[in-house]
Amino acid sequence: MSRGNNKSSIAAEGTQWYGNIVSSTLQAYYEVYYVNLSDNTCKRIYPWYIEDNEFIDYTNEVNRRISGNIICNNSEEDVSTLLAVDNLKCELKHKDKTEYRYKRQVTNGVFRWCLVSVVVEKRKNGEPVSVILMIRDIEDVIKKEIEQQLLIEEALAQAESASRAKGKFLSDMSHEIRTPMNVILGYTSIAQNNMDNRNQDKVKDCLEKIKEAGNHLIGIINDVLEVSRIEQGKINIEKEESDIYELMTDFYNLVEIITFFCLFIYMELGFFSKLSQNSNRVKSCKVKIKSC
Repeated sequence: MSRGNNKSSIAAEGTQWYGNIVSSTLQAYYEVYYVNLSDNTCKRIYPWYIEDNEFIDYTNEVNRRISGNIICNNSEEDVSTLLAVDNLKCELKHKDKTEYRYKRQVTNGVFRWCLVSVVVEKRKNGEPVSVILMIRDIEDVIKKEIEQQLLIEEALAQAESASRAKGKFLSDMSHEIRTPMNVILGYTSIAQNNMDNRNQDKVKDCLEKIKEAGNHLIGIINDVLEVSRIEQGKINIEKEESDIYELMTDFYNLVEIITFFCLFIYMELGFFSKLSQNSNRVKSCKVKIKSC
């Protein structure tokens, strides 16, 4: 085979290969049109029929297709406006592509979302004179977008709910931590006032109460850390037997501590109100009593 024939064969194969690619790409679309914006005519490129060999009036074709089976939003007039020659010239003046979403009626009462893409094919003096108009199905894309939007909204709602729950948790923990801290400070003050007392039973009792309140505080802090570990999935919850008598005893002791501390603050209130008449200190003590 001569070199010339070989080149012709390669060129023919290349043309066929290119044609196959174009043909395969076109099958992804419902319809493809070549539109001449200068004289308002168009020619259907895909699917191609023998009657499509001639150019036809573009506006009439758009109106025929719209009135037949295309709806944009809820108005057919919207589609006519968007795909009108003057609007396309305006839209494509400073860009090479514009797109619109439509609902296309495929059968009686059955609609599918489709996308109309308009791409500039040729310009003259910067103005678009011819375009390629392509229509393809995007029903599956729209469904996925809706699903993703629902997932995002659900995730946002869960995040907001978790945020509110954490806010309430922190508020509750703030109160829970403040109570044993007040007990510790109160009994520390009592113990200091009785350091010179010969009877050290009072001091010893205060230290025991301080220890109990400290253990309670440590337990609260451990609970907070436990919740954090549960959220991270780093803890296993296991059932175990508990001594209900021991639990109730601890509860009783804590109530006794809080009650005693409230009485102690009341005594402090009386002491300061008699000696200094400091209204700010009196108000502060009242707040402490209410917090108990």
